[in-house]
Amino acid sequence: GAEHDIVRGTKRNNFIGMEQQSGKPGGPSMLAPAADPLLYRLYAWQAIAHGADGVCFFRWRTSRYGYEQYWEGILDQDSYPNDRYKMFSRLGNEVRDMAPFLHGSTVISQVAILVDPESRWALDIQSLAPYVSYLEELLRYYRALKARQLNVDLVFSKDDISKYKVVIVPILYVTSPSVVSRLETFVKNGGTLLLSYSSGVKDMNNQVTNLTLPGLLAPLSGIEIHTVDVDYDQGQEIKFGDQMYNANVFFDVLTVPSGSSATILAYYSQQFYAGQAAVTRNRFGNGLVFTVGTSSNDTGFYDALIETIASSSSCSPSASSSSTFSSLSPSSPLLLLGPMLPPSVEVSYRTNISTNETITFVMNFDNKPITVQLIDNTT
Repeated sequence: GAEHDIVRGTKRNNFIGMEQQSGKPGGPSMLAPAADPLLYRLYAWQAIAHGADGVCFFRWRTSRYGYEQYWEGILDQDSYPNDRYKMFSRLGNEVRDMAPFLHGSTVISQVAILVDPESRWALDIQSLAPYVSYLEELLRYYRALKARQLNVDLVFSKDDISKYKVVIVPILYVTSPSVVSRLETFVKNGGTLLLSYSSGVKDMNNQVTNLTLPGLLAPLSGIEIHTVDVDYDQGQEIKFGDQMYNANVFFDVLTVPSGSSATILAYYSQQFYAGQAAVTRNRFGNGLVFTVGTSSNDTGFYDALIETIASSSSCSPSASSSSTFSSLSPSSPLLLLGPMLPPSVEVSYRTNISTNETITFVMNFDNKPITVQLIDNTT
């Protein structure tokens, strides 16, 4: 799903998937076991749910010649109408029936994750610490949002973010005055921003800032960082509310300076900086800035973060409304979350711009039926 979202974010529009699998991959030999043909149908609907207006499959018939003789198409070399063919026939009929509803629809999100290729490239060159992964940290937030039945846009630093209620910025390792100014404007106007660990460290020339961390982001976050630790399996936990969560990868120790409006939400519990801040929240203009100094392999930690953000009071501008995503009053929660989904289930939405009708896609990647409760309390 995230791969589709980043393509949609790159275009800022719906897209067409040009080569989707129609069978086992292969070359001079077969490279994977056979999958249930229904899985290819599911992947096609997942692409459509994330903004695809067309899905092209590779390929119609498996080649008799050349290097990819074992890269399966819809048909095998003998053109027999096999199970894949029957499944794709079913899929074609389903898409034809849904076309009137899908026409003119797109993905509307209240939450965006800002993708920063420069930070990712810098970390690819200089890994910072053993377990730091830009992509994995991004996906931790993405999975937490999707688990609560939210659409998510993946956007870039030059994109207009004013329409979102919440923007999450994982590891903004490399930053610039123009990016910081855009984030400041977003928050001043009522947006809610989340910054992760190791942000504001370097400039666009890959030079480490001589400012106290988080560098140019310090006014936004309302905190200072004077101690940094990295995960070498020494063990760390954080206390967030009444719960304890595993912490790993990286540990920015957050300090709230005198006169700052930042408040502490979570504390480290181990090492010489036990009792010091791991997560803070700062009021900036009409909006809020959350700073998360660490990472976790406990999905409960990210769900607790999302719940805290969702319940925050902010004068944030409403995202485009729909039958599912209605505008919220100032006293309402910032985000309306659905019940937690099982790991094998995804819920996504497309909204028709003209009619304001929303199509809900419920996709089960397990091989057995699962009952889930949706955001509107239906099952």
